[in-house]
Amino acid sequence: MSALALEYVLFVFVASCGMVQLVSYHSKLRGLLFFRNRMLTHIFAVLAIGGSFAWFFGWGDRFRDRIMCQGLEGSQQFGYFILGAAVAVVFTVLVSTVINRGECVVSGNDTEKGLDLLRGCSYLRALKRSLGIEKDKEKQ
Repeated sequence: MSALALEYVLFVFVASCGMVQLVSYHSKLRGLLFFRNRMLTHIFAVLAIGGSFAWFFGWGDRFRDRIMCQGLEGSQQFGYFILGAAVAVVFTVLVSTVINRGECVVSGNDTEKGLDLLRGCSYLRALKRSLGIEKDKEKQ
């Protein structure tokens, strides 16, 4: 992997982390949030998205010297984008699970399934509840 490709993956990763946080907050998926505070979430998202764009496209002469001359082929760029975005989603799931590990607030009815469980639980707890592992534990 070239230096430009690595920088591109890092750019996509950071921007995607910011976007996932922003979308999770507005979708009320508290189980995926790093911060409970609206202002902190928005500040993090703006800094992650804006900062990654500013760094990648505006830092030094990267755009003129490396992107325009060397560049990445379309298929390479697509692959690296998928890699960066996927790593950002996995990173978000892992970090938010650690941050929100003790919390699981559900409405009490059994209609909450799948992504709706992320409104009150971390990903790992929601996964356990969806698979019936945690429910069986509570009944014993």
